[in-house]
Parts: sequence; C-alpha cells; structure tokens
Amino acid sequence: MNDEIQRFQSNLPKWQKFLDGFQLPPAVDEQDALAELRQRLGNIRRRLRDGPDAPLRVAFFGPTGAGKSKLFGSLIGNNFSGSGFKRPFTRNSFYYVHNDWKPLVAALAGEVALHEVDRWRNVILIDTPDFDSVETNNRDEAERVFLECDGFLFVTDALKYADASTWEYLDKICAAEKPFAIVLNKVNSPTVPESFRERFDHRHGQGEKTIDYPQVVVPEFRIDDATPIDPQHESMVALQDTATSLVASDASRQ
Repeated sequence: MNDEIQRFQSNLPKWQKFLDGFQLPPAVDEQDALAELRQRLGNIRRRLRDGPDAPLRVAFFGPTGAGKSKLFGSLIGNNFSGSGFKRPFTRNSFYYVHNDWKPLVAALAGEVALHEVDRWRNVILIDTPDFDSVETNNRDEAERVFLECDGFLFVTDALKYADASTWEYLDKICAAEKPFAIVLNKVNSPTVPESFRERFDHRHGQGEKTIDYPQVVVPEFRIDDATPIDPQHESMVALQDTATSLVASDASRQ
C-alpha cells in the first residue's frame, strides 16, 4: 500500500505539468474545468505532503456585507500580533494556524497569524474574500480557497439569503460534498432560521434525501464594526462548537 501511495505521489507532478501545458481549442469553453482539476491535483499533493494528521482547513464564506469577517475576528479574538480584529475589506485570505504547524505556513497563499489556542490546534481557520465581490481578484481568491478547504462555514443574513447568488453558492457547496454549516448572522426575528431551513430543504430535498446541516443563529448586536462579539455569548459558543465538529466529521478526512 505504501508503495502505491509513493508511486501515486511521484506521478502527480507529471499530471500537473501535463495539465499546465495543455491547451483546449478556443471554441471549447472548458478552461475553468481544467483550472479546477489542476487545483484539485495540487490539493491532493498537499494532503499527501502534509500527512494524515495535518490540520484540516475550515473556511468562512459569505456574500458581501453578511458580517463574515466580523464573526471570524470575534471567534478567534485579538490574541495575535500584526493584525487587529477588524478586517472589513478582506482581499487576501487570512489563515489562523496553531504554532505546532508553523512548518506549513510557507505553503499558505495568504496572510497568516500563528497562535497557541488548543481548541484550534487541529484546524486551520480561513477568512476569505466575498465570493460575490465586484473585484475579479477577490472572486478568484475565494474560488481558490473553496477548492482548497476541507469544510465550510457559510455566513449569510436575513437580507442576503434572499439573493440568488447566495443560493447558487450554496448549491455549489452542496455539490462539493464537503462538511458545511450555515451561520445565520444579524438575526432579529425568530422566524428567520425556520424560514431559511424550509427554503433550503425545498431546494435540496426534492426527490432525494434532505441534506442535513448544522445551523448557527447569531442575533443582531447593536455594536459598531470595531467591537467584537462577546466570545462567551451562546451564539459564539455554538459557532466554536460547530467549527470544531466539522473537523471531527469523517467526511472531512476523505
């Protein structure tokens, strides 16, 4: 078995080199599919290189204005140097990595903060640019992390979840068959969580088994953008527990 893995690993660079140099005829619009395949091969190489015990990567995704980066900052706290809590204009991905995994940092394509928090030792948390950004580079970066990560925390709010782009991206996450959770942010009505789940089930439960997923509800806090949410609030505790449970999921190790 080990010999097979070694042969497989040794052949991956050859496949990637082939794909990098492969050009489709101009009439065939499949360049995006080739780029995704290149990325997936690179991810396989990375998992083989890092080893089976390496931390899994859980990424925060969300539409513009949903409060994704504020939740990310509140979750990890301002316990690292070089960056503050507030990241309202996320252009580069931001990796939160336990110091035990410092050797992995050189291969991460984004900003990095090292920490010593035991809860997050076995997970790399990633804050990403908005997937619906008007900036092409931001959308491309979100797509790169989408293919790289092992699980998703999808953040939306009562206004944004009415947008078609939100549901299209949720379709994409479901199709990826990786563990995910929904984080409903800025909730000010008790009907929002049930309404969202009904709409999700209607979209993904027709003619097949309904997709189950954890759902975290974060109320609307009347605080400014520079003030983090209290990490002891029940919604933040639920978010911590949910992120941890995604790492423990058997599906995330596949």
